[in-house]
Amino acid sequence: MVIRHLGWSALAALGTVLAFNQGAIAAQPEVPSVLKVLPSDTTGMMLVNTEAKAWENLAQFPLFGASMTVPSLLGESFLAEASVGDRILRDFMGKPNRPVAILNFHIDVLPWLGDRTAYAMLPDGSFVTVASVKNDVQAQAYLQRLQTSRPTKPTLLTYNNAQIIAWAPQPIVDKTPKGAVPLEFKPILELPGPEAPATKKSTPPMTSGFALAYLPGNQGHVIVAPTVDVLKNLLDRQKNTSFSQHPDLQKTIADPRFATALAVGFGDYQALMASYKKTLEGFPMIFQPFQLGGDLKKLEEGYGNMAGFLWATPQGLEADATLALKPTLAPELLAILKSNDSKNDILKRIPAVTYGLVNSNNLALPMAKLLESVNQDKQAKTFLDGARKFTQGFLGLDDRDILPWMDREFAMFAFPTEQGFFAKQLGTDMGLGILIQTSNRTLAEAGLKKIQASLVKGLGKGIKVAPRTVNNTTFTSINTPDDKSLFAYSWVSEDTVLLVTGAETSDRIVPTPWKPLADSPAFKEAIAPLPKDNVGYFYLDGSATAALIFNSVVPKLFGSSSEEGKAEMNDYRARAGSVRYIVGTTTVSPEKMYSVGVMQLGRSVPSPITPQSLLEKHRKISSFSFEAPEGIADLSRAIALDPNLGEAYFYRGLLRLKTFDYAGALGDLDAATARKFQSPLFAESRAIAYYNLYDYDKAIVELKNAIAAKVPNTDSLEEDLEELLFDTQMQLGDYKGALSLINIQLEDDGIAPIALYKRCDAKVRLGDFKAGLADCEAGLTAVRALNQEAQKEAEKEIAAQLKAKTITKEEADEKRKEQFTSLPSLPQRCYARAALGIATALQECEALIEADPEDAKAYEYLGLGRAALKQPGNAKQAYAQAIALYEALGNQVAVKRVEALVKLLPR
Repeated sequence: MVIRHLGWSALAALGTVLAFNQGAIAAQPEVPSVLKVLPSDTTGMMLVNTEAKAWENLAQFPLFGASMTVPSLLGESFLAEASVGDRILRDFMGKPNRPVAILNFHIDVLPWLGDRTAYAMLPDGSFVTVASVKNDVQAQAYLQRLQTSRPTKPTLLTYNNAQIIAWAPQPIVDKTPKGAVPLEFKPILELPGPEAPATKKSTPPMTSGFALAYLPGNQGHVIVAPTVDVLKNLLDRQKNTSFSQHPDLQKTIADPRFATALAVGFGDYQALMASYKKTLEGFPMIFQPFQLGGDLKKLEEGYGNMAGFLWATPQGLEADATLALKPTLAPELLAILKSNDSKNDILKRIPAVTYGLVNSNNLALPMAKLLESVNQDKQAKTFLDGARKFTQGFLGLDDRDILPWMDREFAMFAFPTEQGFFAKQLGTDMGLGILIQTSNRTLAEAGLKKIQASLVKGLGKGIKVAPRTVNNTTFTSINTPDDKSLFAYSWVSEDTVLLVTGAETSDRIVPTPWKPLADSPAFKEAIAPLPKDNVGYFYLDGSATAALIFNSVVPKLFGSSSEEGKAEMNDYRARAGSVRYIVGTTTVSPEKMYSVGVMQLGRSVPSPITPQSLLEKHRKISSFSFEAPEGIADLSRAIALDPNLGEAYFYRGLLRLKTFDYAGALGDLDAATARKFQSPLFAESRAIAYYNLYDYDKAIVELKNAIAAKVPNTDSLEEDLEELLFDTQMQLGDYKGALSLINIQLEDDGIAPIALYKRCDAKVRLGDFKAGLADCEAGLTAVRALNQEAQKEAEKEIAAQLKAKTITKEEADEKRKEQFTSLPSLPQRCYARAALGIATALQECEALIEADPEDAKAYEYLGLGRAALKQPGNAKQAYAQAIALYEALGNQVAVKRVEALVKLLPR
């Protein structure tokens, strides 16, 4: 366990890498150029093969799918997202306020990306990415789009012949509107006086810094770092010794697997740990790693370089990773690492039909060393003492009641059964078992009694402890009031206890398995490639586990699916079911700790990938039923195979609309048109793109064409074209056209509050303030009536629930609060009332601005209202705010419109 705790958990945290081998062996692989860019004191790196062919070869395994290509995850560093939350908000909350270039790995990065990309950590804790460039023209196109990928303009400079594009970290401002504003306004709060205590301002969250340098040339490179300073420091050291000259890295490069590997990792453990700690500087203490003490500190000082590979074989994937041990490591410290060495005898007590297991030996010694180390770190000891106090109070036991007697072999395994807790309570055909071998049965029995008492207390009233017999084996069982066994344990030998999730689940385990896992031909085949002297195994039966998930777990959680959902689920089932098994182990020698893993996969002969086969998947994409990321990847691949395929450009353009990349969508639609592809959706899709880019002159032409085309709803892009047309006419100042359009809509659809608000807006902008205000009031009256009706219905339901005692009075009050809907504040109503001389009218616009300080329209109408009330100075201020906000959005039509209003003010 020390191996896992101090070795592989650290490797995972610090980016230990794996590599894929795709075939032929090269005797003297060429040193990738990206390693020559990294400075000599780089603490660790992951080198990824970004050649498409290397990844596409994995399509022979159904797990990866027939259209497998370079994963977009590898290009995240190049997409310049301001924060992780940006993409989440965009995906779930809708389009960004300002149209920006939404970069896509398969469109913007992969076309120029060279054969290798390195992800590295520097001594100061900075992460950098270095990629080789194979196509300068495509790289320049990416750099142009990159500059418009954030709402703010980047810093542009040239340094050491490198072109740099950068954004410094910026505070993230909460731009979420505060919701609808009631028409009944509260008095304006006064500012606190001099005696008011100063409040400590919290530090706002920051956007991620992003800095990119492009080194042009025949072997060009793109370098990404968090700040310009990190970039400059790296560029200044280009002439110094590079990381590629590191002697131990050269040994890794000389490995036969290196030349064709998909990824390779290398790093110095001590240097990586030092860098890792620097990345946590400034974080709360709870996130800081505790300082090792005692033997574990000495043990960690004996760790050297790390290297790792993961490669493809004809049977699937294999991985290994090595952590070198220094020759100075004392024998007694090596003994701690080797204390987990297992004879694996406990596998004879596990049934052959098993979903999966993990086993090892002697948790007691390494955990004792770990706790000894924790007690020497003040902060860690405080945390440990608190955790023990909590578990003692809540469960009645802590680690000291369990770990000390786990000093021999142990195993945890999952197996199929229709009995026990998971089957009876959750409807899942699975049981869990734990086997623990001990040298101190007395101490173990005391611990088991504490576990038993904790479960009885935690499971509530009616829980009973009683003996239960299965196959002449007596269990101590914890039973429900209806006598179902939830948890049970039994000593299956003098030194081995079996714990299971229900006594009856053990019917094929006791007194001995009807067929032990250790004798299973399938298990023997799985572990055959692994070293026999090891600390235990990880084993997963892929086929059996897939059957459990899709036959038992998924139906229980999600119920029955639609026909489309069933087809998708069957695809997932086939992919998951192609995993035969996954196994892994770790072995320790005086020179190194070595871990190896094997995933054996089913193979198939995939149909050849052609532009048409990729396109066929997406011919119904106009319904947006397919996820954009995979669709864009497939269609980009089709375009790469056949640049003249107009239909692929068209469908990719539709998907780019879905991801709010409006400029990119227009580019694809134009490319489709140039290649003579035709579709009734062209006008509609172009209209949506132009509208969202604030190019209203072009949008209105396409909108009228799209509406005239009358495309069936089943093929539409789920946009209300008439709504877009109305707003476009209002933006362009065609208020008569907008009024005519909304009048037709009201005639066709009847009275609707939203339509009345729009007609109010058009009339007000035409100067018909009384009629406009009447429409606004009619819309608000309709909303009040709808609210009252909804509240009546809700009250009936609440009364019924109270009578049936299914909710409490407090819950009823909460439900009533949920039914309250504030009437919206309307900027056009604010302007109309001001134009009619109502002095309090401006409060409505001011309330809107208080709710959303970036509401440009509210500022515009506030200016109109102030001008109507003969307040030209105040009107000019409101117009200036509106202009600034419209400028920030990129809406030049609105900017010119408001500038024209400023000129109408008296001087």
